[in-house]
Amino acid sequence: MVRIATHPEVQDKGIGSRLLSYVVEEAVKKGYDWVGSGFGVSDRLVRFWVRNGFSVIHVSPDRNPVSGEFTVLVLRPISEEARKVTTLASRELKEKLLGSLQDTYRGMEPEVAIALLKAAGPLTTEVKPLSRLKLERLWAYLYGTMTYETTNDVIRDLALQYWARAPLDSGLLSEEEEKATVLKALQGRTWSEVAKELGVGFEDALLKVKTAMRKLAERYYNVKETPSTGLALNELTAS
Repeated sequence: MVRIATHPEVQDKGIGSRLLSYVVEEAVKKGYDWVGSGFGVSDRLVRFWVRNGFSVIHVSPDRNPVSGEFTVLVLRPISEEARKVTTLASRELKEKLLGSLQDTYRGMEPEVAIALLKAAGPLTTEVKPLSRLKLERLWAYLYGTMTYETTNDVIRDLALQYWARAPLDSGLLSEEEEKATVLKALQGRTWSEVAKELGVGFEDALLKVKTAMRKLAERYYNVKETPSTGLALNELTAS
């Protein structure tokens, strides 16, 4: 499909979805393997196509020079072979995105990144273990005097955990907290950029990130405000 559009006055009434269903029905009758499309991405469009059974399988590394948007490709598999390929491509895309948000996609709108990460489904249902030393450092940031900058490696681990599992833990973080984790922990934006994107002050941006990380740390590792007892030398070498 090259383009699908409905008049603004009749959008959000299911007309676009109905049109897509007709295209899919025709493709099934003709024995096609899949139906696909490519377009300039927005979070709203990602949700629309996913809602209609399509999977995002590719995101361009550069923005379109005319529209200023990243281009995505979506597929709705029909045959079993296409279903296997689509599942693999969708998973690979999520892994690629998680590994590239701090570089190639550092300037991607956080809403778009979130929509893409949730669309792909969970990469794992497991919780990756952290060493005792990392957990102590994490506690010191969340409830002690350690700064974000001295703990950002562990914080990134925590954010990657959440987004690799997405959307399994939906509801744990607010929309603003999800944006904060993407902007700071995954994209490595400056605090000024984070504050601007969230529409809050500098101190509030710091708090948004810390609040999100407190929730994730408690959910995955049972890290709470209870004062840490520290680590003995034998525990440090064992961990």
